[in-house]
Amino acid sequence: MKNIERIVVPVDFSSGCINAFNLALSLAKKNGSKIYILHIVSEPQVIDPLYASDFYSNVSFDDIRSELEKEIRNTYIKGNEGTNIEIRVLKGYPVSGIIEFSKDVKADLIVMATHARKGLSHAVIGSVAEKVLRTSPCPVLTVKLSHEIKPDKFDIKKILVPVDLSEHSEKAFELAVDFASLFNANIDVLNVIQPISFYPYYYSDFFSKEGIIKRMEEEIKVRLGLLIEEKGKGFKNITHQVRVGEPFHEILEKENSIKADLIIMGTHGRTGISHALIGSVAERLIRLAKCPVMTVK
Repeated sequence: MKNIERIVVPVDFSSGCINAFNLALSLAKKNGSKIYILHIVSEPQVIDPLYASDFYSNVSFDDIRSELEKEIRNTYIKGNEGTNIEIRVLKGYPVSGIIEFSKDVKADLIVMATHARKGLSHAVIGSVAEKVLRTSPCPVLTVKLSHEIKPDKFDIKKILVPVDLSEHSEKAFELAVDFASLFNANIDVLNVIQPISFYPYYYSDFFSKEGIIKRMEEEIKVRLGLLIEEKGKGFKNITHQVRVGEPFHEILEKENSIKADLIIMGTHGRTGISHALIGSVAERLIRLAKCPVMTVK
């Protein structure tokens, strides 16, 4: 899979980061990708510079970096020496540090824990992960502590791709085809029609509300078929479905029914929406889905 050659894994030594690294490791071994393990040493935030100067003058950043690199090797790399892994310890602010580093190395994918600190609700993404999702230059694969991914044990057999036929969702579908080809997985493409309380008067003269939805379903099924034909690269293990309901709940129900191993979706489908926003459906899925979620811009 040529479009996932460089993977960045931000770590802070929390349990969630172990899952993120294990997933990235499985992908890298399968695909021959390079992993960058990135740790950002936060700029010191102090109240009184008078006390800060005495403390920090006795500890050089080179010393800090050396100790952290040793800890990273012991925590993540030990036992995986044959894999192409590079450690980077940088000084800065977590979000901007992750984004700028990913740009510098031309990362194809960021794999990170959704929340690193203990005690946070599963309904919380975590401020660093959320901001990275909003501004990342590449797809972001988010992993939760509850996923419990073991080294070399992560496999993908079912990929769920929610699409709204926007440019973002088409990119997500193309990436899903690459992943499915690599893992010999099945792809389930899902479009959800959200009923609205008001329909244009010129429709209501000819069709009932149910009739309008039925026509929409038929049209979308045709468009999904064309998407698969044009962007599917000849991959055969693809099915598609159109559902009617609230998008988040329908996607979550589909994930549960097929026992999806991975969800790949666009961050936001509507044109004109700032890239600094995560779509509400994508954000809720990242928080509550049972499997890892990859977001694509």
